[in-house]
Amino acid sequence: MAEHTYKSGLDRVKFRVRQIIHVASIIRPKDWSRERDLHATKWFDYRYVSPLSATIAFAAAYQDVFRSEWAKHEDQEESTRVRGLTLGPTAGNEAEFTSLWRARQHADALGVPYQFYVQKCCDLQRSRGVRRIPRPNQLYALSWLRQTEEHVRAAWSEVQREAPVYSELPQFQAAAFRETAAQIAHCEWAVRSVDLGAQDRLSAVLVERRLISQARAEAEFGPDRVRRVKDDIAIRDPVDVSHLDVFDFVPSCALVPRAFSPSSSQCNGCHFRDTCGRAAPLVMAAVSKRHGSDDPRRLAEQNRKRLNQRDKRARDAKAKANCRETTSEAVTVPLRRSS
Repeated sequence: MAEHTYKSGLDRVKFRVRQIIHVASIIRPKDWSRERDLHATKWFDYRYVSPLSATIAFAAAYQDVFRSEWAKHEDQEESTRVRGLTLGPTAGNEAEFTSLWRARQHADALGVPYQFYVQKCCDLQRSRGVRRIPRPNQLYALSWLRQTEEHVRAAWSEVQREAPVYSELPQFQAAAFRETAAQIAHCEWAVRSVDLGAQDRLSAVLVERRLISQARAEAEFGPDRVRRVKDDIAIRDPVDVSHLDVFDFVPSCALVPRAFSPSSSQCNGCHFRDTCGRAAPLVMAAVSKRHGSDDPRRLAEQNRKRLNQRDKRARDAKAKANCRETTSEAVTVPLRRSS
């Protein structure tokens, strides 16, 4: 079940905790802790969903682009049947899931929608003569990481100049404004977009999409310009935001193990700081209870190492026993006397 299917905000938070516990044995602590910084850079559509839900969304975007690329460059009819991923992101393939998680984090660091990121990565690699569709771990490969980041950023800047993209989430409507960090950032994003390119986009930001309040628009662009825009554009019905509650504004990094840090500027300025500070130790306790450690990934690796060492000792012991038997048989074979 997806996070957004829960009607109760509290149920969504509980679901997020269950997600964290479920994948705690797969994700390394350093990857968990990155989520705090990524909350401030990721594309706005993902700023109120958990890292696991975001990774599932990334996997779906990767699959869509994979099939689109297959249809364009391989076989259109076959493209509906091919699978870009061997398994679903939580179905048991830990290596693939970790690759998806880190590729998603790379897209978050660049601040772009997931489908856009995957498509631009594919375009870049194809322009370099690579015919195969890149695997998730190849999207952020060190061998062309710098080129990938430059290519994605340049393409995204071009999109913003030609036709700026905004979040469609109701949390970013002016009527839903609660001064959360993500909302403030989206307002700034909308304001900066107004004078990008040749067109005046104040009408889209203020009237059509209602992303900033009239007071903010007048402060930024002046009352006369705002009045002219409102006179020229038919005002459409606002998006209903009455159903939103406090849990609809839980940051993406909230409750994530090792993400909360009372000394960090992100946490200090967060509206969810107090709740997260109280809940973070409880989540870690739940992880420890479930997996036997507050770092279950490390514990799992240690257990695998012990099992491998045990198996190696068993193989070595068996090989030595076989060697002794062979030697013993060779010694006891009587020699033929020559006549």
